[in-house]
Amino acid sequence: MAGKSEQPLGDNKMADTHPKEVKNATIELHPGISKIGQGAKMSSDMTNAMALHHKRKKKRTESFATYIYKVLRSVHTEIGVSRKAMLILNSFVDDILAKIIKVASEMSFKTGKKTISATEIQLAAQLILPGELARHATGAISKSIKTFNESKK
Repeated sequence: MAGKSEQPLGDNKMADTHPKEVKNATIELHPGISKIGQGAKMSSDMTNAMALHHKRKKKRTESFATYIYKVLRSVHTEIGVSRKAMLILNSFVDDILAKIIKVASEMSFKTGKKTISATEIQLAAQLILPGELARHATGAISKSIKTFNESKK
């Protein structure tokens, strides 16, 4: 390593040097945690801290993909959906639900209620969805309300 001084690797000043050339440099793994040289032993506190650092959970994303796929399987068992098509369908469902919720909340606000009921959802779906789709949605909403009320008994 002619002409280069040995500095800790965490500073990114030695990014152009090969890792095998560095013998006893300090490697920063996480703020407050560092590993010293090649043959050095780490304390149990350091290994516990590293284990906690690597056990991060994935950020959850909400999606209707499983439900869309189940409906597709019930209608056409032989047809699949690409990832791109699923993203489009998911954003479509998100947009429609946002519109229904907006209209239903406006209706409940105008009537002076602070809670959106099934009636507002049903009326909002009838207002937003066109013709035949609105009739199917109304039937599905009525059916789900009926099964919910029966399950409460």
